[in-house]
Amino acid sequence: LCILLIQFFSAVRWFGWAWCTIRVGEVIAELIILSPRVEPESIDASLVRTVSRLVCITAASWILLYGLSQLGLSVFHLLTGLGVVGLAISLAAKPTVENIIGGLTLFADRSVKVGEFCRFGSTSGTVLHIGLRSTKIEALDQTVISIPNAEFSQMQIVNVTRRNRSLMQQTLNLRYETTRDQLRWILTSIRDVLQAHPKVSVDPAPLARFESYGASSLDILVFAYISTKKWAEFLAVQEDILFRIGDIVEKSGSGFAFPSTTAYIARDSGLDSEKASLAAEEVRQWIGSGRVPFPDTPIEHVAGVPGDVEYPGRS
Repeated sequence: LCILLIQFFSAVRWFGWAWCTIRVGEVIAELIILSPRVEPESIDASLVRTVSRLVCITAASWILLYGLSQLGLSVFHLLTGLGVVGLAISLAAKPTVENIIGGLTLFADRSVKVGEFCRFGSTSGTVLHIGLRSTKIEALDQTVISIPNAEFSQMQIVNVTRRNRSLMQQTLNLRYETTRDQLRWILTSIRDVLQAHPKVSVDPAPLARFESYGASSLDILVFAYISTKKWAEFLAVQEDILFRIGDIVEKSGSGFAFPSTTAYIARDSGLDSEKASLAAEEVRQWIGSGRVPFPDTPIEHVAGVPGDVEYPGRS
């Protein structure tokens, strides 16, 4: 009975040492994190906790094995048994191992850290925790999403927090009744607003360009970088610019277009038949001389084109 009690208390002692090893490792990890060089919510802090946990679990396992050997148990048989059990566990825990490797990949890449806002897939949110198995993210609707590290590390992650400014890109659709002079005045006025706005970055310079003839509108591209990383502030600045653009369009006498079909009742003489005849005659001359510039333009035709196109144009 005394021998059994001695072995029992000895086993308790070795288990106590193993438990103390894990606890001491956690305390040391927290002390390291408290140092001025490590931010408590940074990816370095998460890495310290993760590595500390792995090291302590490994050390505690060896302490238990050594303690069991001191109690007279065969370490060889223990390792053999653990090998068989470990093989079964490893097969069952393959996803867990993949998640641990994925977590270490996140630590190595430093693509995101705790507290940063990111986009992944079709979801956006703030990183709350990067652990051994999974990463927890608070979505915009304040729900907490837990993503296995093996899956998260394979995603395309857009780190929104690390950008130093935000992109504003808008396409303005003006009515087709807008004249060229109105269009030029609108473009110039929008450029003036972008250049003068204190929250618009001047490098690279903002731009407003007549982009295309759309299906039901004249399309203007507005492209500018807003000097802020905060989403709410970006929306406020963009709102201010859009209101100013609306005033410009209204002041010009034009208006914004919307998808529509307009039926025109002609009261003129139609297309100029004389000009149409001249164009048709020139095409017939191309055909007669074998100089039709389709599907490719012949070199002779290119050589005969006078280089008198002015840019910027006058009209």
